[in-house]
Amino acid sequence: MTLLQKAASLPNGELLGQILTGLLRSGAPKILIWGARFHAFCNEAYADLDPLMDMNRNGETFATLLPDVWTQIRESLVQSLQGTERLSAQVSLVREVQGQAVPLHYNAFFTPLYGRAASAGGVLIDIQETTEDRPLSQRLLFEKRQMQQLFGELPVLMAYGRGEELRLQFVNTAFRKFFGFRPLDGLTVEEAIPEAVEQGFVTLLREVLRTGEPFIGNDTPVRFHSGSDEPVKYIDFIYQPVKNSQGKPIGILCTGVDVTDQHNMKADSDRFKHRALHESRINAMGTMAMTLAHELNQPLAAAASYLSAARRSLKKSSSEDDPAFALLNLGIDQIKRAGNIIGRATPLLRTGEATLREVSISNAVDHAVSLLSACPQFELTITKDIPPDAGTVLADEIQLEQVLVNLFRNASQAAKDAVRKELLVSSRALPKNRIRICVRDFGRGIGDEEIGRIFELGQRGHRTGLGIGLPLSRTLVEANGGFMWAVNAEGGGAEFHLELNRPSRSGK
Repeated sequence: MTLLQKAASLPNGELLGQILTGLLRSGAPKILIWGARFHAFCNEAYADLDPLMDMNRNGETFATLLPDVWTQIRESLVQSLQGTERLSAQVSLVREVQGQAVPLHYNAFFTPLYGRAASAGGVLIDIQETTEDRPLSQRLLFEKRQMQQLFGELPVLMAYGRGEELRLQFVNTAFRKFFGFRPLDGLTVEEAIPEAVEQGFVTLLREVLRTGEPFIGNDTPVRFHSGSDEPVKYIDFIYQPVKNSQGKPIGILCTGVDVTDQHNMKADSDRFKHRALHESRINAMGTMAMTLAHELNQPLAAAASYLSAARRSLKKSSSEDDPAFALLNLGIDQIKRAGNIIGRATPLLRTGEATLREVSISNAVDHAVSLLSACPQFELTITKDIPPDAGTVLADEIQLEQVLVNLFRNASQAAKDAVRKELLVSSRALPKNRIRICVRDFGRGIGDEEIGRIFELGQRGHRTGLGIGLPLSRTLVEANGGFMWAVNAEGGGAEFHLELNRPSRSGK
């Protein structure tokens, strides 16, 4: 139970809570006595003066909290509760500090506090120290303030929250800067840093206070409310419990380092490494593709010559209605298409640029399907959802068709054992003149270990082929000014997304 919750449970709890808020923020030593049972509340300034005061016991009866003070001012306190004004009393105490008996003398000035009733509901006691020689406790307090001044100049973030409410007693400059120099002193962590509640930091603090065990956080994001120059910062920190002589936690010292710059530098480094790997992948694919293009040109030319010779020979013995003529013509067309693909790929691999024009997505899908229709393994039904406002893209027609052929072929292999043998091809318009094409199958999807590497050269998702289809497809899409990525679809299967530019009006 927090101190304000304790206050709320007492008579006139709302008024008591308001008075307590001012008392706890005051820098002058004060004691508040409340109600007929003389519940006592002291602030931090009094705790610094009197080493016997335990702030965690605030709210107990005065006789149990500070019995030697109670016996010396009891009569004056009772008279003040009865309405007598301007009373005072002298208090002389002996406290043990670091094994030494230290005298402590002060004057207590009583002010009755009235609520709605005519009689006083409580008494505020102002303390004025009168010890001639500064006691050891005060020297320790002076040294503590010197340490605060020293810590205040350190670049390390430091803050100390005391009691169950974790009221901030000390905050250094680095901590203030991290939180935008907002008001912090004398407030609870919840009041001063509401983000700490929303992001679970207060829960961690209370767990440290409960268990007495420290907590260490590394590269932890702190998200600030709107209006901050930096909406997210990162911090390495330690929550260290501070314990009394009985070993009970009475507060938490938070120390930390702002690692936002290091985090951002690492993120930039990771992006640079990703780009370097990407360039390496492109170069490797380019070398392989150039080699394949060089080696395939002659066999393709020879195959076209053989088929043409076979067609001429067939004319001598058969009519042109013979189905063999149609098959030979299809074979020659496919060889020419392969030659065109190699011809388009060669300048792309040399310069990294493609020749772009307006291409119909629906026509590209139909052409890709027609190219695969002769393959007995391709058994998927194609369903298109291509609205008029997302019907065309700016691309190289043959390269876009080749990407779709690769995706359709892979989808057919993935859906080999699927119940639903369907392929959905859709498109939609995006802001900034972009079009997104989605190819979705209902196969087994992409494994968790594969999904992050599926576009790497040599990765064979279906254990067939050379593992260059998807890397080549993404290279072609990027050469066409776009992006390509893959995700697992909800309900099963995989989705491959292509994002390309929309043709300009002048290009239509």
